[in-house]
Amino acid sequence: MSEKKRKRILADRGFTMIELIASLVILAIIGVVAGAGLVSFVKGYVFTKENAKGVQKGQIALARIAKELSATDSIQAGSNASITFNSKSSPEQQRQLSWDNTNKILKIDSDYLLDNVTTFGLAYYKFYDDVAPLVNYSQTSTTIVQITIGLKVADGTVKTFVDRVYLSKAITGI
Repeated sequence: MSEKKRKRILADRGFTMIELIASLVILAIIGVVAGAGLVSFVKGYVFTKENAKGVQKGQIALARIAKELSATDSIQAGSNASITFNSKSSPEQQRQLSWDNTNKILKIDSDYLLDNVTTFGLAYYKFYDDVAPLVNYSQTSTTIVQITIGLKVADGTVKTFVDRVYLSKAITGI
């Protein structure tokens, strides 16, 4: 191989500066797009985790309220935001389920049951499939209590939980 040809091949082996800059720009664009996708994925994961945690808290609170009310011996008073009852486990002690609208806290007696409660309501029914609730709680005609909880979860989203509880022990005295 001639010396001139050999020098030309050695000179053509590298990349030009423009090729290097273009490849770095393309690599940077790909990195930015991948980073934005990763950030979006992480935000979605965090939102889902916080939302699931809030929903689980609401379900647990609703289950506890339903259990307390289904095992009650008698109900002394009931309104749309609170109910006073005697528990079967301790009939001499009155318990009160109430909602503090100012602090958005749901309590049983002085124990905090749930926070971030945006709405809370109790409705009283004579029959399970009644559409319209009774105007007021009545010990002689109330057999069903409907519990409605509006709970603020991730990003201010409000989830609503509803359950109806049959008051068999309070009505029949079993």
